[in-house]
Amino acid sequence: METTAIRLKKAMSLRNIRQVDLVEKTKISKGALSSYISGRYAPKQNNLYLLAKALDVNEAWLMGLDVPMERDDNEDQNIIRYDAEFDAACDLLTKSGYIVDYSETTRSVSIKKPNNEVVSILEDDIVNRYENLYRTNNLSADNLVNYSNISSIDYTNLDFKQMNTILARNGKKLTAEEKNELIKILLSDD
Repeated sequence: METTAIRLKKAMSLRNIRQVDLVEKTKISKGALSSYISGRYAPKQNNLYLLAKALDVNEAWLMGLDVPMERDDNEDQNIIRYDAEFDAACDLLTKSGYIVDYSETTRSVSIKKPNNEVVSILEDDIVNRYENLYRTNNLSADNLVNYSNISSIDYTNLDFKQMNTILARNGKKLTAEEKNELIKILLSDD
């Protein structure tokens, strides 16, 4: 899988857009854009959308996922990204020796570990784990399967429903610090 940095450079080259032009079109700071191009950081969802829109490419493609590059504004980019991330997560698990079985009825994935232990993870959780691990450069099959530390979740890209679902599934109550962070996020304009 290519990285966002590689895809960003490709799109800029194909569209003949310089970094300064992209800063102007997206209003993303030069420093942030430089960090995306260098691969130091991956853009969060709001900036990924701005970059994809300005470059007229599919958001999931820009993330490095195996989807067409062309953007189709008649299609929901979130659904395309979600499906591509789910497929990429399952491919990563399979290529790493895990046996993956998807149940459409429960929308969950049963994952058989090399030690024959079976773990069942809901489809939404796989996608959320994939996104968070990808964004923090910690993506691996082992981290995807063993990801259970809710405090490591970056709440900034989760909507309210996703946050409630994750918290409820983990039997987690917010700490005062997490509550304050959640309030800041919910009140922000981003």
